[in-house]
Order: sequence, then structure tokens, then C-alpha cells
Amino acid sequence: AFCILNIIGASVNVFVQKTYFCSLAYPCSVVAIIVATILYRQLHKLDQNANAMNRMVYQDELTELPNRKRFLNSLSNRTGNNGVQSFFSMLFIDLDDFKVLNDLLGHQVGDIFLREVAHNLKSCTTDDDFIGRIGGDEFAIIIPGEHTNSEVYKIAQKMSEAISSPFEYRNKEIKITATFGIVQFPKDGQNGTELLQ
Repeated sequence: AFCILNIIGASVNVFVQKTYFCSLAYPCSVVAIIVATILYRQLHKLDQNANAMNRMVYQDELTELPNRKRFLNSLSNRTGNNGVQSFFSMLFIDLDDFKVLNDLLGHQVGDIFLREVAHNLKSCTTDDDFIGRIGGDEFAIIIPGEHTNSEVYKIAQKMSEAISSPFEYRNKEIKITATFGIVQFPKDGQNGTELLQ
């Protein structure tokens, strides 16, 4: 009878333990889901903050183009020993009399105009080209590959026409021109500093 009681007692103990762990399983799984959700949200928020910081450091806020810092980094990578491209052409674009437009119509209109210029320039580039705003009214474009002078001039002409297309503001047409500079790597310079001179 004693042995039977021990066996019965053991079976009761096992049953109680299983019931205890089963009763904990549901609350534990809920807690795990809550913790995982909180961690995911925090990591997602950190990722968003990192992306926002990256945009602040490397993107021009007005035109959403790469800024001067990012453009120079790209230029340095392309002209370094481990350069991305063996050959490339670079266009410098300086908007003519942009200060006059700003003074006459105000900075708000000037900002709208700069965004329009950036949009028009992007429409003239390919996915391989790298365009950036490197100054107040200055843009630069890296065109990968080896090109003849004639080919680069045609690209510059297309961009010049895009910039000079009339810009409408309050039923008035505003037109501006731009001055272009063209250099080729490695013919016109061995590094970014030489190319930018």
C-alpha cells in the first residue's frame, strides 16, 4: 500500500508541475511578444534617426540632391587608387545672375527656382551620373566613362537648354542662363583638388 501511495503521489506531483508550467506558458508568451514589439519599434526608430542624420550630413535640404560633402566624397573615391571609374567627365554649373533674381523676387522665389533647376538637371542625367549641389547657385555632375569633347559638349548643351527653359511665377516668365565648366579625369587632373581648380 505504501508503494502504491508513492506512485500515486509521484503522478500527482508530475500533474501539478505540468499544470503549473502550462499556466505560466501563456503569460510568458504574451510578455515575449510585447518585449519583441517594443524592441522592434525602438530599433526601427533608431534606424529612422540614423537615416535622418545621414540626410542632414550628406543631402542638400532644399533640392534633395547630394550636398557638397557627399559630392566631394564621391569625387575622392573615383580619383583614388581604388577608384570606382577609370575615366569620367565632370560638369560645373554656375547660374548666371542668380543673386539679382534673389534680390528682385526674394529668397522664397529663389528657392523655388533652385528646386526647379535641380529637377530639370536630374531629367538630363542617367542613373550612372552623379549630380550634386555644391554651392548656393552651383551644381556639379560626374559622368562616368570615357567621352569625347563633342559628346560632353552635347550633354552640357542639353543641360543648358533645360536650365534656361522659362520658369513661371505669378503669370510671369523668368529665364536664367548658366555658365559651364568641363574637366575630364585623368586628363585634366589626377585628384579632386586638381579637378576643382
